[in-house]
Amino acid sequence: MKFIRFLMRIVVYILFVPSLMVFIAADTSSISHTQSLTYGDTIVSYPQGTFELGFFNLGKPNKTYLGIRYKNIPLRNVVWVANVGKPINDSSAILKLNSSGNLVLTHNNIVVWSTDSPKAAQNPVAELLDSGNLVIRDENSTKSNQEEYLWQSFDYPSDTIGMPEMSPNPIYHYEFFSNKEEVYYTWTLQQSNIDASWVIYSALPADECDYYGVCGANSYCRTSASPMCECLQGFNPKSPEKWNSKDWSQGCVLKQPQSCKGNYTDEFDKYEGMKVPETTHTWLDENIDLAECKSKCLKNCSCMAYTNSNISGEGSGCVLWFGELFDIVMLPTGGQDLYIRIPASELGKDY
Repeated sequence: MKFIRFLMRIVVYILFVPSLMVFIAADTSSISHTQSLTYGDTIVSYPQGTFELGFFNLGKPNKTYLGIRYKNIPLRNVVWVANVGKPINDSSAILKLNSSGNLVLTHNNIVVWSTDSPKAAQNPVAELLDSGNLVIRDENSTKSNQEEYLWQSFDYPSDTIGMPEMSPNPIYHYEFFSNKEEVYYTWTLQQSNIDASWVIYSALPADECDYYGVCGANSYCRTSASPMCECLQGFNPKSPEKWNSKDWSQGCVLKQPQSCKGNYTDEFDKYEGMKVPETTHTWLDENIDLAECKSKCLKNCSCMAYTNSNISGEGSGCVLWFGELFDIVMLPTGGQDLYIRIPASELGKDY
């Protein structure tokens, strides 16, 4: 549907001239254009110093990573990694900010990782913000204006989210942002004088249905049911033998093909209280209603489901899903309506 960004809190500065390189001591708050970052050096977020950028090895000396972590929490403190798939086998890596405004991580003069800013800056600077966001911007731009960033790590999340329940609470302040370019969430601490230690607030996956695609294609998961996986109406297990033995990985297929004729003899079955399918193959229009959304889906043979993009109030906007549908869950509470395409002859049958 739209890209979702998960925010934390951070600050960093990085610049340099190719003709001169000065190495910095640990725990500085910035790197000037005459400096670079090497193993043992760190950039600490300013002014609170919650996060730091530097090299670490997670207890494995032959695997060095460039990443961001909590500075004052000793365990499970890594929140972002640059070279996650390309660890360095010793401590001789160097991080630089080149004149075009890109961070470049090298090892033995070979590029291991780099940013890919589409814009150039006259005076680029890399900063670690107290949000946990590593950004590159022009030195003359506004620090807080995300639209002026040349690059930011929040656009490239790794495998960590410090994600609480999405409800009001005394610990985290939660906000949701949505525009034509992106959708993202932010969580910030309500108070900063808490102990620097981990306390379990929530745990995921909460149940079997939280695992991605556990029921395969064109099916939905419901933890209160036995078995927990069920084909969508109008669909049958692709492999009945495996399905009946609780191997749902092959999912479900249509009992009969869609008509896709001019008179649109396909229809839609309404499911309530659903977590919608994963959104790899979707189309979004925030300006049309649900009736027009249905019409657009019917006119495209590969469109298999639709719903409102905004479920607040009476609902608005349109999301279409194309191809096979994965990772649908019937929730015990909440969720939204989801309209699944099936041949009209299958509508209303009791399965």
